[in-house]
Amino acid sequence: MRLPQSIFLVLGAFAGGFTGYGLGTAEVTPGTYYVDIDRAVNGVPIFEEMKVLRMGPVQKAGDDWTARKAKFDEDAARFALLEEGSSEYRDMQVSLAIREENLKAEFQLLTDAANQVNEGLAYEAQKIIQNAVEVLANEKGYEQIVLSPLTNSVIPWENPAAARDLLRNRTTIWIHPDRDITTEVGEILNR
Repeated sequence: MRLPQSIFLVLGAFAGGFTGYGLGTAEVTPGTYYVDIDRAVNGVPIFEEMKVLRMGPVQKAGDDWTARKAKFDEDAARFALLEEGSSEYRDMQVSLAIREENLKAEFQLLTDAANQVNEGLAYEAQKIIQNAVEVLANEKGYEQIVLSPLTNSVIPWENPAAARDLLRNRTTIWIHPDRDITTEVGEILNR
C-alpha cells in the first residue's frame, strides 16, 4: 500500500508542531534551583511586620537591660574610685555583685527568648516561602527547588567546630549561582 505524499506532509507538520511546542514552552533548564531563605524574606512587608510584632517585646526588654547595664558600668567605675574598706565601698561591693548576677541571668533569659522568637520566625519564613515557591514552580515550570539557607556561604575552615556545624546543617553542598531564584521568590512574596 502506498500512502499519498500529502499524508507525510501532514504528519511532518504535526510532528514539527509538537517539537515547536516543546521548544516554545521550555522556559527553564531542567535541574535543581534554590532559594536562600534569609534573603528571600528580607524586606518583605508581611514578614517584616511579623518580625517587629514578635521581636518587639524582646527588643524592649533588651533596651531596658542595656540601660541597666550602662548604669551598672557607671557604678562599677565609681566603685573603683572608692576607698577600700569604707562602709560605702562594702555596701557598693555587695550591691554590684548582686546586680551583676541579676544582669547575667536576665541576659541569658533575653538570649533564650530571642532565640525562641527567631526559631518561630524561621518556621514562618519557610512556610511563606514554601507557598511562594509553589506558585513560582507552577508559573515557570521548575521541577525542583531547594529551600536552603547558607547554600553558597563560605565555609569557615579556620574554625573547625564552626565549619563542622555549618556542614552538618546543610542540605546542599553547592549549587551554581545561576540556579538561585531567590529574587523571583521575593517578587512573588511582594505581590
